[in-house]
Amino acid sequence: MNKIKKKIKVIIADDHQLFVEGMLAMLATDKEIEITGHAQNGEELLQMLSVNMPDVIILDIKMPKMDGIKALVYIKKKHTEIKVIMLSTYADNATINNCIQNGADGYLFKNASAGELRQAIIGTYDNCKSFPDMQISNWAEIAKFEYYAQSFNITRKEWDIMELIKAGHTNQKISEKLYRSIFTIQTHRKNFMQKLNLKSPAALTRFLIENEF
Repeated sequence: MNKIKKKIKVIIADDHQLFVEGMLAMLATDKEIEITGHAQNGEELLQMLSVNMPDVIILDIKMPKMDGIKALVYIKKKHTEIKVIMLSTYADNATINNCIQNGADGYLFKNASAGELRQAIIGTYDNCKSFPDMQISNWAEIAKFEYYAQSFNITRKEWDIMELIKAGHTNQKISEKLYRSIFTIQTHRKNFMQKLNLKSPAALTRFLIENEF
């Protein structure tokens, strides 16, 4: 039996007005979805939840005052019944995995079509996760991570950082992508270098290349 008996109430949290207006236009005549609010940052969204409780939140990752990841963590602690779909231009595995680890129910790219947006909202409301296909999902990559996790106690977060380092990102860029402080990134980097017995940045770079991260 279809779970949908009433319109799905949706709040959009995004600080780009033109983008929000585009989403509103996409769903304006939808018979199953109703946009009940729009917040421009995480703080405004959390305040809105005291008077406007939605079924689904479309949550932009990059916003002023409070970003989407911090808002996601709070929502999943206080309002577990709300489904949250993260919204971003970032398509890298590390960013998507970060959202998954913090409890997101779905992930949409900002160039998603009206059909993809609608499908994600209805799917997550119906308790179906909605995430894009990721390179990490192939069995070879899963096996590689599990090997390093079991052999060297490498964590998922450390693995994500190693992939971003291999891609040429600086600590500053990695901190922005993962919404963690530079100090946190440096600490993770120090920890996995110790686990892998790597003594210098050059040794780390050589290791990543030789092991085809």
